[in-house]
Amino acid sequence: MNHQTFFNHKINTIRFFIASLIGVIIIGGTPKISSEESVTAQSSAQYFLSNNQIAYKSDRGKFKVGYADFKNQELNNFKPFFIAELKTLANVAHGLNELFILPRDIPIILQECGQPNAFYDKQEHRITVCYELVAEFAKFTHRYATSKEDWINSTVGGTIFVFFHELGHTLIHELDLPAVGREEDDADQMAVVIETLGGDILVENSALVVATQFRENGGDDNAKNLPYWDEHSLNPQRYYNILCLIYGSNPSKYASTAKLGGLPGSRARQCQDEYQQAKNSWLRLLEPHMQTRQEPYKRDLW
Repeated sequence: MNHQTFFNHKINTIRFFIASLIGVIIIGGTPKISSEESVTAQSSAQYFLSNNQIAYKSDRGKFKVGYADFKNQELNNFKPFFIAELKTLANVAHGLNELFILPRDIPIILQECGQPNAFYDKQEHRITVCYELVAEFAKFTHRYATSKEDWINSTVGGTIFVFFHELGHTLIHELDLPAVGREEDDADQMAVVIETLGGDILVENSALVVATQFRENGGDDNAKNLPYWDEHSLNPQRYYNILCLIYGSNPSKYASTAKLGGLPGSRARQCQDEYQQAKNSWLRLLEPHMQTRQEPYKRDLW
């Protein structure tokens, strides 16, 4: 298999994995828990999901999804969203485990944090998604949802985009990938690339939900109070960057989205090149760490 054929195969593998996430949200039910999978007191998670225990080579790490109980009873109102989020994270972890070669196990924990957030802890080698973040997206998407199913899909979709952003941080540190620009911008780019490869439904229920939230949260910022020192780009900048990448992934398909979103023509003309550069850069960085079950990656193919 020559390099270009192998590279195209990996792109198709990513597309298949991401496309398989669409439609995995099932309302109701409870996660399947195995008693022997409770984690040690050193972890904030109380349970690991048993359907993530897939046999791989002993020298390969994997993503393992877990969750912790919450104490804030107000969060009970969002329990259906938490169940959907947990199931979606389990499906995402399953796909990631079939795609990447990891040096160690990476827990993905859904837990109470006291604030809406998600983060990667490079000391603990763990991704945390907060219940409060899911609840915040539920409150935000309720204004636009046309049905209960749409409400849950948009809520989980928005949270999954944030998860993919944190996955970008995770892969940069765990795989020792170079980040020559601001890491936060790189992570946003990877999240958009993953979701555009997944197709229209994922883009509409995920990336656009987050972009819209950035736009609405950044509209009333006072110039004197803007956090210019922050490692993140300002919310309006993140909004236009995400919108530009979405448009650049398929200009004919997302022309109306860009127009309605207010993307200026001077920026829009650059978006296709920006997207191709982001996609090619991320895929080339990730390629040495990807494999299929049938054929582990051989570095000398590069």
